[in-house]
Amino acid sequence: MVGAGAGDNAAAALGLNLEPGEVTISVGTSGTVFACSAEPTIDRSGVTAGFADATGQHLPLLCTINAARVMTTTAETLGADLDEFTRLASSGPSDAGGLTMLPYFDGERTPNLPEATGRLDGLTRASFTRENLARSAVLAVANSLADCLDILRDIHVDVERVLLIGGGAKSDALRSVLPDTWAWQ
Repeated sequence: MVGAGAGDNAAAALGLNLEPGEVTISVGTSGTVFACSAEPTIDRSGVTAGFADATGQHLPLLCTINAARVMTTTAETLGADLDEFTRLASSGPSDAGGLTMLPYFDGERTPNLPEATGRLDGLTRASFTRENLARSAVLAVANSLADCLDILRDIHVDVERVLLIGGGAKSDALRSVLPDTWAWQ
């Protein structure tokens, strides 16, 4: 007996009944940004994976290695559970007091930088607070996902609606900053 199957992102697109013009951002350990397309998309840079969806259409997809794990690792470093982490990230200044995190804790897939490491910039006595560190982690994840969304736009994928799924989508802090990081055109 042979049965049809689908990978996690293709199955998510099927379950969501994803239509052209809709983009899904899935925030789990990794982060994926994918769309449904009747025609194959061409990304000459090779950054976008050209998967098939479970309906015979196309699923242009970008994937980051570092997503929710950046927030959980930062929460653990702060000695905070996820509720406290969310409170911290939501109570500091919107720009994390100038503290900027590059979230490449485990290298990165998009962009393809397997040997990259994370870093903190803008570190001063004033900026190095629990609130700013939490907020910078959330902003780092949001900006990485926004970069992927921009790449889809650059290869002419229509973005009319964005759907947020995955365990990391439960984060109030992440949900509150994502729309500000997306360059709506």
